[in-house]
Amino acid sequence: LLYEPTMKRRPQKLRNAAPARSALVEIEKPIYGGAFLARVEGKATFVPLTLPGEHARVRIVEEKRGYAVGEPEEIVAAAANRVVPACRHFGACGGCQYQHTDYETQLEFKQAILRETLARGGVTAPETIDVLAGNPWQYRNRIRLAFDGAGRVGYRARRSHDLVPISECPIAAPLLVKAALTVAEIVREQKLRPSEISLFCNAEETELLASIFVRDSTARGLDRVFEEWNQRVPALTG
Repeated sequence: LLYEPTMKRRPQKLRNAAPARSALVEIEKPIYGGAFLARVEGKATFVPLTLPGEHARVRIVEEKRGYAVGEPEEIVAAAANRVVPACRHFGACGGCQYQHTDYETQLEFKQAILRETLARGGVTAPETIDVLAGNPWQYRNRIRLAFDGAGRVGYRARRSHDLVPISECPIAAPLLVKAALTVAEIVREQKLRPSEISLFCNAEETELLASIFVRDSTARGLDRVFEEWNQRVPALTG
């Protein structure tokens, strides 16, 4: 979703950025990539964090010849299936796109996008597409996070390389979140500066594998980190 090779990053600059302007639009449908389609003066405009049927005031943040990208400033008329996101970081964090609606609607979005993708490729979709869906929460058993200058862990922000420090992640296995927040405490205590961590656990959350990405100056303190980490998170096996 948002995981880049470890390196020192600069804030992402938007290409072909137009002077900021606002427009009132009606959201038409979901599109591939997590945004939703609207039209501003006839031009296709991709707007995240909205829902079909909603009227929203959007700020145009990127303009290209064939389309524009907008950010919602205000939901003027909300859809009936809009819900309060379960995660406090939703919207700023770039890891999720659909938490502002219920799970049944999310599945409908994905099926509609699949059908449109097949149609664009000249493939006739079957009349019925069966849906195989799991638990909408705590299903991810692999995550990768970065550290900020204060030693906090987080995901990359939407449309940016900026870091969003997290205190929770409802879609990840609880063991992964506990391990991430715990190692962040440890590196702050030991005044180390790793770049990123990658965490992977089994389905039972009894075994955890971890990778830490560091620069040379930090590598010397890793033995102490893993020793302390294993004491606080016994599931850490490698």
